[in-house]
Amino acid sequence: MSLFNKHFWKFLLGFLGIVALGLVWLFGAEYFNWAKTSGDATANGEKYFRDLQKKYEQDTYGGKTPEETLALFIAALKAGNTDLAARYFIPDDREKIFKDLQDEKNIDGDFKNLISRLGSLKRTFGKSNPEKEAFFIATNEKNVVQYEIYFGKNTNSIWKILSL
Repeated sequence: MSLFNKHFWKFLLGFLGIVALGLVWLFGAEYFNWAKTSGDATANGEKYFRDLQKKYEQDTYGGKTPEETLALFIAALKAGNTDLAARYFIPDDREKIFKDLQDEKNIDGDFKNLISRLGSLKRTFGKSNPEKEAFFIATNEKNVVQYEIYFGKNTNSIWKILSL
């Protein structure tokens, strides 16, 4: 019986040793892979941020006032120029806005509904900072907001559309 116990314990210790080495190898490989990819992600994130900052600094589309930017946006829509119209939005949103404007143009053939809604907007001064942000709203007869557009001033002191 003591021989069985001796072989059993050797087998068990050997087996546990192999399992431990396997786990060390597995977790070590995962750790080094994570360290490598997290370094890549950090570098990619920094590059993305630098590229985005450059886009903001080079952005010249917009007006000196929110009203001027709104007028430029409406003029681009009247001309059917979705590329120019999308440029009045912040760089983060341009691709999505361009696609949305293209979809609306494909549905209606023009932007008469959107232009009509934008023409009914009135600037409102609430709790906003009028030097850096502006809100335009359109309300119905019950004074409920139907449409709104939000503007902000970029780093070049140009007013951009933040949301529509």
